[in-house]
Amino acid sequence: MGRAPTISIAPQFAAVIFMLTGRRSRWSSPILDRSFRPAKQDWHPVLAIAEKRIDGVALETVGVKPTPLFAAVIFIASNVRTDIGVTMTSQRAPLLWMMLTVEMVHGTFIDLLVIPKAQAFVTGEEACRSLGYDGLAVLKHPETYRLALELSLALRTTSYSGRSGLYVGLRRDSVTGVLTWDDGSECASDLPWAVDTNLYPTTPYGVMSLTGHLTLSYGKAAHYAICGKYSQFPTEALGTSVFGQQPSEVSSRLAEIKTPSYLECVFLCGQDFRCRAAQFNLDLLTCVILGPGSYKGLEANAKSQTFIRNDYPL
Repeated sequence: MGRAPTISIAPQFAAVIFMLTGRRSRWSSPILDRSFRPAKQDWHPVLAIAEKRIDGVALETVGVKPTPLFAAVIFIASNVRTDIGVTMTSQRAPLLWMMLTVEMVHGTFIDLLVIPKAQAFVTGEEACRSLGYDGLAVLKHPETYRLALELSLALRTTSYSGRSGLYVGLRRDSVTGVLTWDDGSECASDLPWAVDTNLYPTTPYGVMSLTGHLTLSYGKAAHYAICGKYSQFPTEALGTSVFGQQPSEVSSRLAEIKTPSYLECVFLCGQDFRCRAAQFNLDLLTCVILGPGSYKGLEANAKSQTFIRNDYPL
């Protein structure tokens, strides 16, 4: 089949983001070729991108929320039986198209800062707060975890007096003994641990190790730190869409919600850090949110559209 035609966003897109938000943005999607990245910082906005492929539609997130017009374009492109596709890029296209099809969303950026000074857990946490962050970074969303891996690679793998890695906003509750993120959220069952946490029932603090996996520390050893703002989480989901298929052998559901469109269903998945798949039923207009390990595979269903979210990247 021939290559699908594309609808593109103008290079001015990043400039518009900067003017409206006052922030620079570093795009994570490989579809975009522009990069605005201040030293040791990253703001990752939110956009739904659809690209029609032979095997389905791949969704990425980059920077803005679709308007109803954009959602309609995706819906039409995803339901016609041709090789027509919709792809958001930073190549050449009228700025007017962008203004018609996207709208700005504020307060949904992944805002992370790596502190290049090795220090104790509490000292690193205080340093983050002094810089205007909520504390050490909460990496419960797979997309946030992925970005933290990218930002911290150089420092995380640099030895400091024989140690490496960086502290994250994860600790053991002093009352229950349960490991939770600093915003109070539970740990997802598929979180990439390097150790069996049950073997360390009193070790209180989380560390992202040299490999990027999570481990535990008593908090006194000197590690680098990564800061985050967990009062506002991004509604972001990276993954792949498949049409005419639904999850099979479903053992449990996180939620089942009435929603008018598949695109809304994908955004609902992005809001729940536990979501690993979201199934939209075209007849019932329902969105079923599935968590880690809650289904076995995919099976045919002509009335279903399913979003398969990317797991933690390790």
